[in-house]
Amino acid sequence: MLFNSYIFMFAFLPIVVCGFYVLGNYFNYRIAILWLVLASWVFYGWWNPRYLLLLLLSILVNYSIGGVFIKKGKIANKADQKALLLIGVIFNLALLGYFKYANFFVDTVNVLAGANFHLATIILPLAISFFTFQQIAYLVDAKKGKVVESNFINYCLFVSFFPQLISGPIVHHREMMPQFNRNSQFQAVMENIAIGFVLFSIGLFKKVVIADGMAKISNPMFAQAHSIGIVDPVYAWSAILAYAFQIYFDFSGYTDMALGLGRMFGIKLPYNFNSPYKAANIFEFWNRWHMTLSRFMRHHVYIPLVRNRKLKLGHQLSLVISVLLGGLWHGANWTFIAWGGLHASYMLVNHGWHRLRRMLGHNPSERSVTGIALGVIVTFVAGMFTRVFFRADSIDTAVIIIKAMLGLQDTGGAMNLIEHYSLSGFTVMAYVALLILVWFAPNSQQWLAKYQPGINPELIVKDAKYLKHGNKTHFYDRLRFKLTPAWGVMIGIVFALALMNINHTVPFIYFQF
Repeated sequence: MLFNSYIFMFAFLPIVVCGFYVLGNYFNYRIAILWLVLASWVFYGWWNPRYLLLLLLSILVNYSIGGVFIKKGKIANKADQKALLLIGVIFNLALLGYFKYANFFVDTVNVLAGANFHLATIILPLAISFFTFQQIAYLVDAKKGKVVESNFINYCLFVSFFPQLISGPIVHHREMMPQFNRNSQFQAVMENIAIGFVLFSIGLFKKVVIADGMAKISNPMFAQAHSIGIVDPVYAWSAILAYAFQIYFDFSGYTDMALGLGRMFGIKLPYNFNSPYKAANIFEFWNRWHMTLSRFMRHHVYIPLVRNRKLKLGHQLSLVISVLLGGLWHGANWTFIAWGGLHASYMLVNHGWHRLRRMLGHNPSERSVTGIALGVIVTFVAGMFTRVFFRADSIDTAVIIIKAMLGLQDTGGAMNLIEHYSLSGFTVMAYVALLILVWFAPNSQQWLAKYQPGINPELIVKDAKYLKHGNKTHFYDRLRFKLTPAWGVMIGIVFALALMNINHTVPFIYFQF
């Protein structure tokens, strides 16, 4: 079931929200929690009920292991605790590896060895990458004593809570579950429902109007590169720019909708998206894009690799391995490994640039407005090349597009197979408007800052100096959202426009990762 489907918005969501508060107010709050768990399982099983059993298996195994850590009297020896944690991590990664990477591994072996091994096509279960990582983080937290509660129904909700189940954010147990223990949790606070609806409406508009609109420009170019093997250079740049906007507003829209849905139940989820195209370097970009995934990779991959005294990999090699694994996490395809490799190379270049500046006596943390602006543009353009690999169906297709963008395409007289592409005035104006929006406009959490739409532990990204304004009123402070009738009318219009643009339900880009 998708957030941007009519059955979700006008049937599933109203029934679940009303049922949650009715049961919480007039019956026992435990029944309300159970209701939300069952609703989340219906939401997950809507796509394919068989894979609900896989989710339940994962929950049972991880809950059992976590329970042992919480009751440390059962296993006091630290070596045994490490062994049990290793078993839990192996179980989770084996589950993820089989369903997500088995076919990829067999196909790769066949190509490299000239073999002909056959493995039946395995359908990737929804959200397996997300609930796997979330439960690995849970096991680590439980071993460290950061989880004090061991209730099976609550754990089921922690893993299955439908607003963040499919595409994140990746939540720690201590961030979400204590919020369900408040006495006021089951009182239908109209402010929570109103703020939740505002966030949901903004996210829906981003998805169905902007992201899906940009897909109409980007998708045909990738299809042409795959089928014909040649692309008009102007078309290539235009389509990649369109895809940059598509993936930005697709994931930003999903994040807003997830935060909004959580808020309707009185739950604040972690921020997961913070204007990444404002980033002045690649590290800042990943502190702003899929923030909880970056946090997971930093805490559970990069830092353990750096601190491992036996491996002695060092910071840079640990960084490369972490980013490559992050690329592979996104999909079982060499294009995602290439995508991760490009990001890793950008990070090494960024490290080298900072080292050079320090050798020259400069302070890399001190940046001028010109330097920041240049950094934002360079990071944005460099990111466009990585997105070619993220979107392309194969390395060959990606190379064709990259060559077209760089003017290195060997047409061999084949340009007559395609029409010369020219940008329309409307497309140019749309691109300019969207660049202004992603570079200068406040994001959703800034616009709704008065109502604290989410939580931000360990994820804060400070604005650059040129965005700070001290005690002065920033130009967009006056435009921040308030619960007033005028703003209510405007949000209603945004929601209506979004509904009118749902011709058919288009999955989110991160829908099946």
